[in-house]
Order: sequence, then structure tokens, then C-alpha cells
Amino acid sequence: MAVFRDITITWRGTDYTVTPTLRLMRQIESTGISFTSVAARVSSGEPQISFVAKILEKLLQSGGAKVTEDEVFEELWNGDPEAVQHLVTASLLAFSPGERDPKKPAPHAAS
Repeated sequence: MAVFRDITITWRGTDYTVTPTLRLMRQIESTGISFTSVAARVSSGEPQISFVAKILEKLLQSGGAKVTEDEVFEELWNGDPEAVQHLVTASLLAFSPGERDPKKPAPHAAS
């Protein structure tokens, strides 16, 4: 069972379907980025743009986009505010666990 759900990120007019994974999350966190810290800063209105740029770069690359961290940073800095907000939101929601299927029973705990 996948922990995360697929998301679609629109980057420069092209939609990229991204499948976040714990492996990708660890790869991003190994660069010194804390998702909890980034989420807290975004919700307080003081996002760490360079961290968001790194998260988006890795997400987009995992979906097949040929993009650099610098290109993402530039888009976040100079882009349309509404589009930028969608990108920032996507970068954080991507690593929120998906809801369980209510039709499937929860796995039994190991004893």
C-alpha cells in the first residue's frame, strides 16, 4: 500500500503526475530540509522559498520534468501569485499521507 497519493503539478503549461514516496522524502530531508518546519513557516506567511524550491525541484524531476532548483526558485519569486500559491501548496500536500480506503480493513497490529 502506498502511503502517499499521486498528485499533478502543472509546471510551465505541462502537467506532471508525481508519486511521492518515503524514499523521495528522505532524499529531500537529507539536504537539511524539515517538512514540518517548511509547513509551519508557510502557514505563518514566512515561507523559506529556497526550501520550497528544492522540494518542488525534486517532485517535478520525479515526475519527469527537466527542471533545476534555480528555475523553480525564479518561478516562485517572479511568478503569478496564484500559480505560486498552488505550487507551494502542492509541495507540502504531496507528502501528506493519503486517506485510507474505508472499504478495506486496517492492518492488524503485530503482537
